[in-house]
Amino acid sequence: MLIRALSAALCASIGALSSPSVVSGDTTDDLESVGDVLQLAIPLAALGVTYAKDDKEGRQQLAKGVGTTFLTIQSLKFLVEKWRPNYSADNSFPSGHTAAAFSGAAFLQTRYGSSYGVPAYLLASFVGYTRVRAEKHFSDDVLAGASIAMLSNWMYATPLDNGIRVIPTVSENAVGLQVSMLTGSNKPAEKKASEPFKPRFRFSFSFGVNSLDRNEVRSPGSTGSQLNLERFDTFSNPTTSSAASFEYFMSDRHEFYAVLNPLEVRDEGSFSNPVRFDGTVYPANTTTAMDYVMNEIRGGYLYNLIPQGRFDLKIGGGLTFQNTYVRLVSGTLDQEVESNDFAPYAGIHASYELTDRLELQLGADGTSFDSVEFLDAVALLSYELTPQWDIGVGIQSFSRKLDAAGLKNRYDATNVFLNVGYSF
Repeated sequence: MLIRALSAALCASIGALSSPSVVSGDTTDDLESVGDVLQLAIPLAALGVTYAKDDKEGRQQLAKGVGTTFLTIQSLKFLVEKWRPNYSADNSFPSGHTAAAFSGAAFLQTRYGSSYGVPAYLLASFVGYTRVRAEKHFSDDVLAGASIAMLSNWMYATPLDNGIRVIPTVSENAVGLQVSMLTGSNKPAEKKASEPFKPRFRFSFSFGVNSLDRNEVRSPGSTGSQLNLERFDTFSNPTTSSAASFEYFMSDRHEFYAVLNPLEVRDEGSFSNPVRFDGTVYPANTTTAMDYVMNEIRGGYLYNLIPQGRFDLKIGGGLTFQNTYVRLVSGTLDQEVESNDFAPYAGIHASYELTDRLELQLGADGTSFDSVEFLDAVALLSYELTPQWDIGVGIQSFSRKLDAAGLKNRYDATNVFLNVGYSF
């Protein structure tokens, strides 16, 4: 379980790899070539390990996980039709390279443990990094590819647990060792039906359509022109949105969690009047390329006031880190501004079991601290497929106001999303 927690954290780390800084073309080409090789090398290495260990069942599990990942990724590419950051094609979401790499890494971790999984996860994370740096994918595309691959793996893969097991035993009159030989299927024994399933961890992934209702920026905050980036909608409004969360249930009352919510929008448009951005004047009625990034990492704690029964009420809070980046390019004009901001926040979350399988969840996090003010409200209707798996649909309203010296930003968006959760 702890190892799967590590894998979720690694997934989150790659989603934060947005690349606003400009790198040389040669460097990007070299990194991209390495990523192209690793996306195939990692699952092929996983296949090779199954042969080295004479693990026929593992090969079947790997094939099922990779196959499910491939079908899901290709279906979403066809349905979403999101433009790549470099506008070369409309199949950006999700990242196939990242998904392929994480399919192999997730299998190695689940089946054979951290000695195989951790190096594979690091290499898979690097593949995701190269896709963003090469401007082939947005950070939320990479996060989606990694999450889909891990969830697909967890549907089929089980730990390999064959061999000799030595267990210390203590009785009233003796102390000794019990030696047992494990043979046959390595699937974990089924729990008694009478035992309720109480997970310690939960990983969830959500993706959907993000409609930008307002996106106004000003730089510097005191002398720049107010720019309405929401009007830059040639390609990307609405755009995709994806998020991943990891929860740790310490007890019925105490819960810790982390959420990663990356967003990047690249589009083109023009201004009806000359505008000033970061000390540079951009002319009117001239095509301007815009790059807007708002990546958030949120970590917090919740206390369950009513841990028993069909209704839960949780209160708590935590810390949010928000990275905001804006770049405007028009001809030879090229200016970029970045702001990194931390803020504490408070939250209240409630859920009610409508039936044994259907649950309504409501939540709101928000703050007004220093330069950051935000309110994130979510409603989710979730259906329990099995004690470990759930799926749901929800709607999110996110409003954020940034008032930093170098950059002011007012951002409002509505997101309709699908959520898939795995508890363990």
